[in-house]
Amino acid sequence: MEEKWVLPDQSEERMQLIARLKQEPALKGLSDVALNILINRGMNTTEKILGVLDEDIMHQHNPMWLKDADKLVHYLKQAVEEGKHIVVYGDYDCDGASATAISVLCLRNLGARADYFINNRFKHGFGICPEGVRDLIQRYPDVDVIFTVDNGIVGFEGVAEAKKHGITVLVSDHHEPDPSGRLPEAEAVVDPKRLDDNYPFKSICGAALAYKLMMYLYLEMGEPLEYVYSMVDIVGMATVGDVMPLVDENRLFVKAAIRMINKNPRYAFQALMEKMGQGTVDEETFEFRFVPMINSIGRLTGRIDEAVDMFLSTDRKEVERLADYLYRTNERRKNLTRVQEELGAHLVENQGVTPAIVLAHEAFHEGIVGLVAGRIKERYHRPVIVLTKTKEGIWKGSGRSIEEFNIIHALHELSCMLHHFGGHAMACGVGIEEENLDKFRRALIDLAGRKLTEEDLKPKLHLDALIPPEKVTEQLVEDLERLKPFGEGFEKPNIAVSGFEVKDVFLMGKERQHLKLSNGSLSLIMWNGAERYVEELQSPEMVTAVGLPSLNYWNGVTSVQFIVKDENLRPLIPVTG
Repeated sequence: MEEKWVLPDQSEERMQLIARLKQEPALKGLSDVALNILINRGMNTTEKILGVLDEDIMHQHNPMWLKDADKLVHYLKQAVEEGKHIVVYGDYDCDGASATAISVLCLRNLGARADYFINNRFKHGFGICPEGVRDLIQRYPDVDVIFTVDNGIVGFEGVAEAKKHGITVLVSDHHEPDPSGRLPEAEAVVDPKRLDDNYPFKSICGAALAYKLMMYLYLEMGEPLEYVYSMVDIVGMATVGDVMPLVDENRLFVKAAIRMINKNPRYAFQALMEKMGQGTVDEETFEFRFVPMINSIGRLTGRIDEAVDMFLSTDRKEVERLADYLYRTNERRKNLTRVQEELGAHLVENQGVTPAIVLAHEAFHEGIVGLVAGRIKERYHRPVIVLTKTKEGIWKGSGRSIEEFNIIHALHELSCMLHHFGGHAMACGVGIEEENLDKFRRALIDLAGRKLTEEDLKPKLHLDALIPPEKVTEQLVEDLERLKPFGEGFEKPNIAVSGFEVKDVFLMGKERQHLKLSNGSLSLIMWNGAERYVEELQSPEMVTAVGLPSLNYWNGVTSVQFIVKDENLRPLIPVTG
């Protein structure tokens, strides 16, 4: 579906703001394009912009500011000193595995008796639960303390089950608490989203919270902090993997992680990089390579223990074996996702494109329904729920939505038809009993039809700048490098190059499927773009393209090229202010 290009604010007020910022000595060297990108992301003061550019990991927030962190650390310190058996109770995604690995490594480094337990996605579901606690006790009969990471804030029954067995429970989580403010009856509960917590930044991931609690623990025990600081590479990956906004201290974690891995990677990252034939990493390596590999085993097998073990092991051969297992599992996951995306698209075409899409088929794999929903949402730009049937007869699945439709609000409106549900504005998990499935589908379509306009259902691409080809320079590439990392909450820029006169056309690749257009001094590269330019656009002589510049190194010569985003190449400039 072709995106509508929307230009940023070009008002006199915007121009005056840019002019003021350019006069600030601390912001010297930032171009108009870079400042536009920053302002479009809410960074409209010198202080905010310097926060984006900051690279000093010591500027992270103090873990002592977390409500009840002192209480939790007191119990942990006591458990370590008394030789009690601590079991870290994690979650089956990248953030949960990362938080688990960080906690176990840091506790064992203090000499603690520390092990871990993580739910099976298909057997236990998310979060500490009674069955999970019983299975944990069966594996570790002498457990004294359960320390939850990346889960537990609403694990009322699971915590109660552990308490029934005389186990001390310490909860650390970053998810939303119960709206009433009710907390599980653990000895300590730490969550920056607690209603009574004044921690200055609420959007850290579970691994970042575990890292901060370990930092606090080491401080209380008078131990050097260097070992805890060395965990920031895992924290940075988890921050990207859990789609945390790349603002505030999250930027510091990700920047430090990239520096650390590129300079001196731990065995796990070294093995993953070698497996992919990659010499360096950036935030996109986390998002598109490492995180999917780690998540794949939880999605397909239900368990993520091998990912945790990859970080815990000091045996290089074992780490390489586990990295290979993650790689191979992710290849299976990618193939399955492609097949199931096509199944989803086929079902949509058969039942018709409606304001909201609900797909239910027993062939969908429970572990990847969220991925399939996301792919279908991207194709049709409307809310999508994908469901598969469990052995209990419940249709269980995941939803993904567009900005214009709050999917969790919609599910609250239709809750009388649902077995269970949870989530947030853009994503949800849901269960529906067989007899309510068709009724729910009709009701969601009707609700979306009333709330969404025709304009809402058109995907939009918000442009950060519209520049002529001669402004695509090495300096612009350097400006954009200074603004990295890009991701959730600090999105990768969309720069439009207009008035590009095509002088030469090159079709590249084995099947001549890639496109390179040259105006004599600048090249536009569009992967899989040959058909778009030649057949769909009929080879226009003047084009506008949206994407990003990059440096090309060839035969000892450095040149700037412009990489076109998706299919955003057009003969005219269909933009709106």
